[in-house]
Amino acid sequence: MKIQAIKTSDGYFVTAEGMNSYNNTLTNIVFDRKELETTWKQGWYKISDITGNIERKIPEKKEIEKYQLKEEYEATSKTPQTVELEFFESDSYDEPHPLRGLYEPVFKIIPVTYVEETDVEIEVVAELEGKLVEEKINFPVYGQYPNTDGKNWSVKNTELKLGLVDELVTPEILKEERPCELSSANSYKIIRTHIKDNIDPKVATISSDYDFCLTVEKRIPLAEKETYQVDENFTLFSRRKRKPKLVTKYRVERRKEIYKIAPKLNGKVYSEYPETPIFRGENARNLKSNINEYLSSLMKEINKPLKDCPTCKGCGVID
Repeated sequence: MKIQAIKTSDGYFVTAEGMNSYNNTLTNIVFDRKELETTWKQGWYKISDITGNIERKIPEKKEIEKYQLKEEYEATSKTPQTVELEFFESDSYDEPHPLRGLYEPVFKIIPVTYVEETDVEIEVVAELEGKLVEEKINFPVYGQYPNTDGKNWSVKNTELKLGLVDELVTPEILKEERPCELSSANSYKIIRTHIKDNIDPKVATISSDYDFCLTVEKRIPLAEKETYQVDENFTLFSRRKRKPKLVTKYRVERRKEIYKIAPKLNGKVYSEYPETPIFRGENARNLKSNINEYLSSLMKEINKPLKDCPTCKGCGVID
């Protein structure tokens, strides 16, 4: 057995080479009779020390010791009170022993035992300053059709991308400790979802909202309302020409595009949209911090109220 270990300030994280969900060679392995603790990463375990005696624990189990005649039957020479295991040697599923239904098994407890593992090789593949703790990435995001799909998917740890070398040589449980990033598409989903959930509709509005592009416009109250006229009888679908009915209305705001992005999909970015900023971090913890910092700063700008300057009549704006 080959064991890989990662040393931390509070113990060791260990896994067995070639281990998978179907072949867990560390099942019931103990170090100085101390059992391994499961961790958040499948196939990885934690132990305080790996220098002790390595054994495999054989758990307590029950075995049939003999068979006893059921209480409702009377013992006779042909049906004794107890019989040994060999009594039912001919018993099978297809041809059960004729007396099998008269008896019930009597069990004995086999206590826990330990078998020494002599052929074990341990390699410390990495050392980490401080403790190794789980760093969860979980950003619920909207699907392609947010009004019907809702947040039916999340950007999680499995979406993290590492450099090629780190991907090849970094132990699975340490990948969240390496420089990482999210794809343009996943970064876009996080930004789009956060804007939709936190935009102040009195101050800004989303004018384009698709899985391939997003545009946000600021709603800027005019310094003075503007009048304009509309023909309420005009319609593109009427075949009969109707007499114009002009109605005076007032425009009280103007809209100004302040933010637009699009994800890179199939190697391309939609139209002339700027590509979504890709979220990166020195590790998963730093990546989360960078994402939250960007989103907080973005919403502060989007939700900042503005109005036209009354002096220059819209050539400038003020808070």
